[in-house]
Amino acid sequence: AGQGSQPGLYVMNADGSDPVRLLNVAGFIVYPDWSRDGSSLAFTSWHSGNWDVYVANRDGSGLTRLTDNKVSDARPRWGM
Repeated sequence: AGQGSQPGLYVMNADGSDPVRLLNVAGFIVYPDWSRDGSSLAFTSWHSGNWDVYVANRDGSGLTRLTDNKVSDARPRWGM
């Protein structure tokens, strides 16, 4: 899919078909973790020049940075 050259966070079928860009976020995005009900996604990004934790709604709206400090924050996980 030609969309791979556009930065951001994508969801797609397990076979890689039908990619949909949820977030137009420049920078690396790693460690995504869906909430238990699937309504939100937490992830780590280098978007701000440091590794910080972000959360967004399932449709990509409501992008919120949860951490903002000089140390790297990573691997967000939803509570049990």
